[in-house]
Amino acid sequence: MPSPFPGMDPFIEADEWGDFHSRINSEYTVRLGAVLPTGLVARMERRVVIEDGGLDGRDKVIYPDAFVVQAGASRPVSQSGGTAVLEPPPRARVEPLEVDISEQITRNEYFVEIRDAKDRKVVTVIETLSPDNKRRGSDAFKKYARKRETVLKSDATLVEVDLLRGGEPMRHGPETAGDSRVFVSTPWTRPRARVWPIGLMTPLPVIPIPLREDEEPVDLDLQDIVSTIYETASYEQTLDYTEQLRPPLPPTVRAWLTGRL
Repeated sequence: MPSPFPGMDPFIEADEWGDFHSRINSEYTVRLGAVLPTGLVARMERRVVIEDGGLDGRDKVIYPDAFVVQAGASRPVSQSGGTAVLEPPPRARVEPLEVDISEQITRNEYFVEIRDAKDRKVVTVIETLSPDNKRRGSDAFKKYARKRETVLKSDATLVEVDLLRGGEPMRHGPETAGDSRVFVSTPWTRPRARVWPIGLMTPLPVIPIPLREDEEPVDLDLQDIVSTIYETASYEQTLDYTEQLRPPLPPTVRAWLTGRL
C-alpha cells in the first residue's frame, strides 16, 4: 500500500526514522551500483554515535572514525629437550569497573561514498541528515558541521539530502524555501552550489549525482526510492496518521490527510 503523501511522508520522521535512514542509504548503493561507470563504486559507510546524558544531563556524542585493535603480546618460548614450549603468562586478578549505562544510547548512522575503485579516493559523499544533525548546538550537529566543512574544502562533491521537517536546516544561502531540501556542491563550481527546495505536498525530485568533472552525473530518483521503501517496509502498518507531529501539519494539509484516509 503506498503512502497517502505524494512526496516525503512526514510520519516516517516521527515513527520510523531509524529504519528508514538505513534503508535509504542501502537503496542509494544498490541503485548507484547499477549505473556508475566502470572505475567507480558506491559503498555504504557508518559512524557509531554514542549519546551519553551523564550525570550533568548534557549530551555527549562520539563518532569513532575507526576501530583500532592491538595485537596481544607474544608469549615467551623456552627450550626443553629440543622442543619449543609455550609458557602461559601469570594470571593477574582484574577487578571489574562499575559503569552507569542508564543514559547511554549507541546507534549507527549511515552515509554513502562514491569512490575510485583502484585508489579508493572519495569522489562524492551522500549524506541524508538525521534529527541529531539538525539539533543546533548539540555535539552531533557540531561534529557533522565539521565533517561537512571538511568535504566542502576538499576535491569531493557533497550531496546533502534533508527530508526532515524538524530541526534547524543547514544554511545554504537565502533562497532555500521549502519543508526540506537537497543541496549539491561540486568542487569545480564552488562557492556556487545548487539547492532543490522540496514542498510537503510535492513529489521528491530526481537528483543528478555528480561524479568527476569530466563525467556525466548519474540520476537518483528520490521519490521512487522513498516509495519503494515505504511499501517494502510496510510502513502503513506502523505509522499513526492521527498523531500530532512536530512541527504540526498545516491545517489545510491535516484536512487533506483526513479526507485521504
